[in-house]
Amino acid sequence: MLKTAYEGLRDTLSTDDIPMPVNRDSRHDVNSDKLFRNLDCAVIRYLHDSIEAPESHLAPYDTVRGLFQEGGELYPGSAFREKTHTQIAIRNLDCIKGIFRLPDSSVGI
Repeated sequence: MLKTAYEGLRDTLSTDDIPMPVNRDSRHDVNSDKLFRNLDCAVIRYLHDSIEAPESHLAPYDTVRGLFQEGGELYPGSAFREKTHTQIAIRNLDCIKGIFRLPDSSVGI
């Protein structure tokens, strides 16, 4: 779905003579992790706009999860990275049943 959304975004922006967004590295990121994900964000937004269009046959997603592998190898030869993390975006606010905050002493557990 993301590949098709990318192609749709590319075609739409090309028709309007708008340049494609670009994922970029942070100046201080020695691992070239593309921390500024402007292209990826635009593709995901385009996908959801397409799904939510009146002519779409697809049900909208309530949540979106992305896994980001960042940082150097955790140990030599590892596929694990030092800063790998998951991000979750709640698109349907009815899915949020409560909000809590961990005490500062829990950070890093």
